[in-house]
This record gives sequence, C-alpha cells and structure tokens, in this order.
Amino acid sequence: MKNPRILFYLILFFTANIHAQYTILPSPKMPESVAVSTPDVMSFQKFGNIPVSLYSGKIDVDVPFYEINTGKIKIPIGLSYNSGGVKVDEIASQVGLGWTLNGTGNILTVVNDLPDGTLTYQNYAGINFPVNIGFNRRYILSDPMYNANMQWFANVDSAPDFYYVNAPGLDNVFTIDDTNYSDYQTSHFSRSYISNFLYGRGHKLSPITVQNLGAKQGIGFTGEEDGNPNLNIPTKPADVNFIGFYDFNNFEIRNEEGLVYTFSAGNFVERRTLPVLVDPTAARLDPSYSLDLNTYNLASIFDPSTQQQVDFVYETFQIAQAQRIRYLSKNNNTGTADPCNYGFIPSFQGTPIYSNEQLIKYHTATRLKKIVFNNGEVEFVYSASNRLDYDDKTLDYIKIKNIQGNIVKNFHLIYSYFDSKEGCTQKECKRLRLNQINEEYPGNTKLYYKFDYEYTNTNKLPKRFSYEQDFLGYYNNNGYTNTSFIGGVLSGPQPKLYFYPNKGAFSILPFQKTNDAVFRQITGDYSFAPNTYSLTGLLQKITYESKGFTEFEYENHTFNLDGAQYTAGGARIKKQTINDGSGNTREINYTYVETDGTSSGYISNIPVFGYPNAQITNLTAPPSQWTPFSFTTYDFDKSALELSGSNFVGYSRVVETETGNGSTESLFYSAKEYPDVKSVKVPRDQCGQYLVDNSNFPGKIFENLKEKRGTLKEKTVYDEIGNRVNKVENTYTYSAFSFIPTQYFEAYRTTNNDFYPRINIYNAYVGETSKINRERNLQTKVVTTEFLTGGDKVIEKYIDYSNNWAFPVVTQERIVNAESEIRTNTRYAFEFSSWPFGAYFVTQNRTEPVMQYVYKDNAVVSKGIVNYIDYGNNIILPSGVSTGKGTGAFENNMIIDTRDDKGNITRYHNNNDSKQTYLIWGYNKTKLIAKIESMVGQSMQNYESNLQTLSNADNDRTIGAAGNEGALRAALNNLRTALPYTMITTYTFDLIIGLTSITDPRGDVQYYSYDVFGRLQNVKDKDGNILSENEYHYKN
Repeated sequence: MKNPRILFYLILFFTANIHAQYTILPSPKMPESVAVSTPDVMSFQKFGNIPVSLYSGKIDVDVPFYEINTGKIKIPIGLSYNSGGVKVDEIASQVGLGWTLNGTGNILTVVNDLPDGTLTYQNYAGINFPVNIGFNRRYILSDPMYNANMQWFANVDSAPDFYYVNAPGLDNVFTIDDTNYSDYQTSHFSRSYISNFLYGRGHKLSPITVQNLGAKQGIGFTGEEDGNPNLNIPTKPADVNFIGFYDFNNFEIRNEEGLVYTFSAGNFVERRTLPVLVDPTAARLDPSYSLDLNTYNLASIFDPSTQQQVDFVYETFQIAQAQRIRYLSKNNNTGTADPCNYGFIPSFQGTPIYSNEQLIKYHTATRLKKIVFNNGEVEFVYSASNRLDYDDKTLDYIKIKNIQGNIVKNFHLIYSYFDSKEGCTQKECKRLRLNQINEEYPGNTKLYYKFDYEYTNTNKLPKRFSYEQDFLGYYNNNGYTNTSFIGGVLSGPQPKLYFYPNKGAFSILPFQKTNDAVFRQITGDYSFAPNTYSLTGLLQKITYESKGFTEFEYENHTFNLDGAQYTAGGARIKKQTINDGSGNTREINYTYVETDGTSSGYISNIPVFGYPNAQITNLTAPPSQWTPFSFTTYDFDKSALELSGSNFVGYSRVVETETGNGSTESLFYSAKEYPDVKSVKVPRDQCGQYLVDNSNFPGKIFENLKEKRGTLKEKTVYDEIGNRVNKVENTYTYSAFSFIPTQYFEAYRTTNNDFYPRINIYNAYVGETSKINRERNLQTKVVTTEFLTGGDKVIEKYIDYSNNWAFPVVTQERIVNAESEIRTNTRYAFEFSSWPFGAYFVTQNRTEPVMQYVYKDNAVVSKGIVNYIDYGNNIILPSGVSTGKGTGAFENNMIIDTRDDKGNITRYHNNNDSKQTYLIWGYNKTKLIAKIESMVGQSMQNYESNLQTLSNADNDRTIGAAGNEGALRAALNNLRTALPYTMITTYTFDLIIGLTSITDPRGDVQYYSYDVFGRLQNVKDKDGNILSENEYHYKN
C-alpha cells in the first residue's frame, strides 16, 4: 500500500526530478487445467506469481541491466532466477534454464475445466444437445427448448478461466463474465462482458468485446511427430483453416496510479489430441484439433499525467516442433468386480482408451524485439540459428541505445547446454544453460556475471518426458527408463501409489506415510518418492565483476501431514556464502523448523494421481486381503496444483543465522492457519460417498486462501549471544468484497462410452460447490518493540484503508507510544464528488492524495491541500500545496505557474515573491539543461526552442565549445550574457549514462568523465584539474 505521508510531500514532483533522470468419442480435451504457452511466457508467469521470500525458501537472484524511468513509468530490465528447482519436463526460456527475462509483460489465459467461450453440440436421437458449455455460454441453459436437467446432460464449465496479468507495476488475476445469462438469443459475438479482478489492488479493466481476428491458417500435424507409424493420422493445414477467428483482441488495464497498460494478441497455440487404444491398429480414432489464443503481450504503458509512453515491439515466428503433454491413465485391478463399477477409463467398442496423446505447436509465437522510450530504446538480439533443445532462438545481446541510436551499453549472454544422463542428442536430451554475461564495447570486454551450476558427469538430469521424477515433477532417479510406450502399442507404465482408506482427499498418496500402518500399495512401475536428486541443475555460484562471489547450498523441502514430517521435491536455500573478492566472507544459514524441532512447512493440497475403481467391501480385514482392490491411475496431476498460484510448501517459521552477527526469526501466516477450503461435495448415492471418503474426486474446485498466506506475522532480531534486539509484530485484516460461485458435476459412470459420455444422463455423479473470492488482505497494525537496558520501547502503528474496492488507499495512520499519539488523516480525489477534477481522477484511476491533516493527541499540528490545475494537453497536475498549522489559515508556498506538454515544471515562484525560476528541459524534454533564478517578467521562448534543438543533436562528449555538446554548452553560456541579473545553472548529459558537465551561476564548469562501460572515472574543473577519481579493479 502507498504511504500517504511520503506521497503528499513528493506529489509536486511526480512528473520530474529537476536534478536528473470431429469425434464422437470421449472428450479429448487438455488434461485438466493445464496452462500452455511458450517457455518464456511460462517462466515469466511462474516466477512473477511465486514471490521470492523466506516463506517459500527461495533466494532473490537478480541481474540488472537497465531501468527505464519516464513519468511515473518504471521498468527494470534484467534477469531473475527461480531457485525452486528444475522440473524434468521443463523447457528452458530464451535466456536459459531457470532464468526469466524481466522488463516486459503479458496476460496468460489459464483454462479452468473448459474454455469460457466453448459451446459444442452432439446429435442424439435427432436433437442437437449442447455437450460442452463454457462459463460464458451458460446462457444456453435458459433456452426453453432444453429441459432443466441440461447441466447433468452436458459438461458445464465449473469455473471461469483465469487471466494472469504480470507487467512492471501490475500484478493481478481477473476473470471475464457474461452480463446477462437470461438472454439466450444474443449471439456470443455481440454480447457484453464484465471483468472481475480477484485481488483488490486498485486495477481497472476497460470494456471488452469479442472480435473477429481474421483468417488463421494452422500449421497442422503430420501424424508422425510421435515417431509411431501406427498412429500416422495427419491433421493437415487444409483441415485447419479458420476463415474467421473470434476472441478478445486486446485488453486495456489501468493500475492504481492511473498508468494505462495495453495488451494485444500474442501467442496462438495449436493442440491435437488423439485417443490411443491398446492396439492402435485395431481401429482408427480421429484426433481433435483446436487453435487458441492464450497469451496477450504488453504493447505499451502510457502515463496520462505526463503524456509519456513506452512501447514494446515484438517479432513473430512459429514453433513447429511438437511439444508433448502428459495424459496417460491405466486400470490397476486386483479382485472381483463390484456393484459401483466406476468408469474412469473411457472405451471404444469395449477397448479401453488409456492414453490421449496431447501435442502442442505454436501457430504464432512472439519474441520481444525492442522497448522504445523517450530517451532511447532497448534492443534484444537473438541468435541466427535455432537452439539445440527447442525450436526457438537464444537471446544473445541486450543493447541499450540512446535517442541518437548510439549503443550505450551492450550485454552479451553466453550459453552452452546441459546434456542429459542418457547421452542422447535429440532436442529433449538438452537444456539451454546460461554460463556468463559480458559487457562489451568495441575493443573492450569485461565480465558482468558468471554462473556455475550443480551439474557433474555423475549427476545429470534425465531427458525431458522421463518418468524419473517425483510427485511434483522434479528428478528422483527412480530407475525407470522405458518410454517406448509413448504413442505405441503398450498402454504404458503406472506410478506406485499408496491407499489409506477413509482419509478423504488424502486417501491416495504418491508417497508412503510413516505413522499410518493401515494402507496398501497400489502397485506400479515407477516411484514418485522425492529425494536430493531434485537439487540437480541448480545455480551454485555467482561470480561478479568485482571478483567477489556468492555460493549457494540447497536442501529439499519438508512439510507436515497428519502429525508426521515428509520430504518434498524441489529446493529451499540452506546456506549462502558471500565473498567480496578481498578475502572478507559472510555465511548465512537458514533453518525451517518450529520451536519444538519439527518442520515448519505446511501444505494445502496433494497432487492427485488416482481414483478407486471399486468399493472395497472388507476394509476390516488385513490390507493385503482388501478386495476388490482396483484403481485408475494417471501419470499427470489431476488437481492442476501448479496453477493454484502458490508454493507447494510454505514455511511458518524461518531462522536466518549469520556467523558472528546474530540471527533473525521470521514467522509467517501459512497453510497451518489458512489451508485452502475444500469444496462442499454432494454425492448422489453410496458409491459417490465412497469416492468422497476415499479420494479427491472430483477435486476440480476449491476456495483458494493464498492471499492470507506468506504474509509476515512476526520478526525478531537476536544478537550473537541470543538476546532480543527488536521485534516487529504485524496484524492483517482480510476482506472478501464479493465472490464468484462455482459448481461442478462429475460422472463416475455413464451408460455407453461408445458415444459422447455426457449425451446420456448420469447413472452416478458427485457434485461439488465452492467459490472464488474477490479479496484483499491488508496490514492494519504494526507493533515495534526495542529491547533496551532501561526498559522496552514500544511503538504501535494502526492503519485504516478505504472501503472502496476500486481504491485500496490508506485513509488514516495512528502512531502510538508512551508519550503521545500521532494521527494522519488522508483524503483522495474520489471522495470529493464536487471537486472540479474528481470525476476525471476516478475515470483515470488516479489515487493521489489531495488533503491531509496531522494530529498530535487530537490537536491539529499541520495540514495541507494539494492544488491542481489543468495545464492543457490533458495535463492535470499539482500547482502547489497550501499548508497550515493548528487552527491557522492555509498558506500557499511554492506556486507552479507553467508546465510543458510532458508535465515538466517550466516556471514557478514562491508566494509573495515576484521573482520567478524558469526551467528549460532538453534531450527530448527528459533532462533539465538550464535553471534560471531571479527572473522578473522575461520570456524564455526565444531561447528555449534553440536550446532544445541543440540538446537533441548532442551525440558526443567534449570539453569547452567543441563538438555538438560544446555547441549546446556555448548556447547555454550565452544566456548569462542575455540575462545578466539572473542566476543560471546549466547541465549537459550523455543520455542513459549520466551528467557530463555542470556550469554554476559563476560560470565555473565541472566535467564528468566515464569509461567505455559508462562508469564514472573522474570529475575535473575547467582547467583540467582532477577533483575526484574512481578506480575499478574488476576482472577481465
């Protein structure tokens, strides 16, 4: 949340710092709610949605390149590393395995159950029945031609799709909903939609409509992508030609500061799903095909208050390499049939369909080409040839250019590949590895960052799609290496699972419990058990240009379940060793235990890999005699756990201990207090009840409480001998402003699997209901205690917020100690309906404070009102602040008379003073080049235009009047002659690098010199004398 006190005093300078810068078979849809997009989008979204914190056990590794600052827009460009571990099926991004390029943004569409716009029919007994009804097509249920049981006949979408938004200054999730479900006659393409942001952060989405995006010609599938001649069933481009493709074309979102983010259509994904019989030669089953728009790219960020804009330019390409998605199921039967006769495995003419091959291609994929801003651009240069591990290129260079097109900074990313332990050469046997980043300039190269990883000849990852992975997808070296079944005659392997009766959602586990002897193993071919092999491939050491380095040591996660502790795959940081390159070393250790020594890790959900096929009739017998013992198992997580937006394990207590420097204990709210709320399940009969009691069926929906988790509850600092130094205790207030009800009906048996199963009314099903909250969880109290020899010093801070969902701003802060209470009340534009600019600020989604009163023990000690003026060109900004003390009158201090078309202050004066200060902005109106004080009545228009032209042409660095910079400096000096009774300070710059000269009111010049890498070398006076000097002893 914003600090209104800081905002209030800085609000005048929001805009400028004056000193610088076809089938009738069972639905072959995607497996559950799988998010599909290019590796770069997935990497960006995963890392953006998982905070780097002690709560998750992750380290904060960032490689900064440059930060764009224009108006209120701030875009840090760099790389981030996800230290959570490398998953076996993970494809590296364009900057290497585990790394993410920051500085851009996107919206990733995640389908929950069915795509919201889905509506498909199937003819049965001469009637076209809807068989798949998306969330935004539920209006069809109100059509009187269908009966009230439609939701049981059809597959009705259980929940709206999620749109994950991630961009600089913007992080949220929204859904899209139809505005009138009783209207079943208006076409889907002409309907109105509303958006619902899930988290109350002050974001607003402009109205949206479905549009025709034009013709789309798909790549298609040859049928040979899996290498199996028995399944050579092509989906040709001629079959996948879309004359009209309808979807949302773009989104416009305003953040809480009024910045406008525009996202445009990005990645189009082609999906092919082929049901595979045990013997694929026995019958041909046609595949299904779809083309979907699932990613929107950040196209621009616009600041209305300063008219500044940053544009993002992309290049498009295709990824014809088929990406495989897991979707394998199998029956595991021991014993005889039972009356429930669950039917999770579909069949065709009596033959079970164990596998639905899922293949993905990208009709349109995008790469960020450049970012254009007022001072220049950032260019991203990719390799000439494709990578060895994927049908894409590597990002080789990041070039920072000034407005003249000159390269100011040039970063070279250097790669190799992680080879798989199988020693094979196919694409799935390699993973892109970022080794080093150099900063280069013609004739000069220096190390920027160097990276070493936990990867040796005896400890390598298996190839992608290997079954040597644990229940979270991390490498576990279980020894199962046969993958020939994929697309083949065999129905495939199945995992080893463990059945614990009557444990509800935790009845079928991918690991064996240590404190429950009443169980039986569901036999399988490979183990899901996690171990330290999941740490393979992690970043181990970073070496910096300063010769210093940081080394990392990791360990597996641990978590609590039913009174015992277990290991989870992936990594948490165990120790950091930091060396400054001069022999000084720091060592920081991390422990994740409660005060009783047990694990402080907690979970809300377990991945789902199986359901019962039969009801065991003799559970009182020894487990080895349970019968019938029959289950359906899967090689993928049916719960889509990764999409819940939270870490699998979160820690309630973490202790950081630095050798020789004491320790810090951090307590977090976790699933210990706030586990996700399970859905309310309503089985139709006793067979359904057995499923609810002994599995996570259906398990499609739940109430996600991640907004309450991961917040800091308490932090205590101890000195080296264990004495408390200080403690901070936080209290949060949770509010659910509204919710979206969700419901789902899942059949566990149908009458005839040769036809679409939903055509026939269920014999048995389980219904479940839950909700999706629109919520916020805000810090409302902070108690800080300092433990002093003479007695503890306690300060309490209370924070109140607006009840307005759209504007989550601080309205009051109270700071209470033993001596007094300080209260700060802040009010905002949206609270003043009669204020001249109130409606404008609400429309622009601007939440700047306009009034503030500060009280001490209920007496006013200071007060202020921000005065706004319309300066033209849609520039409505502060003209000054009226302040007062106690009961005294308000007084105007500095008054801003004029601003330019970028919001920069160009003229101001102090109250009751006729003398003015004039500011001239150059370098495309981004830098202050002249400050002229003590002016009386003169106009600067005759000088301003010429000076701005000269500054825009400044593309060199000189001394005196030489070159283009010298011409600018000479013209600035001429002002002193033309305006002899004023005080003038002038500036010149090398854009992006920094200040090159300052000339003070006496005419004395200081020159700033930089090396080829943009580092300040020295400062000299006008006679060439060195005033200060910097030396850099960095590695070559």
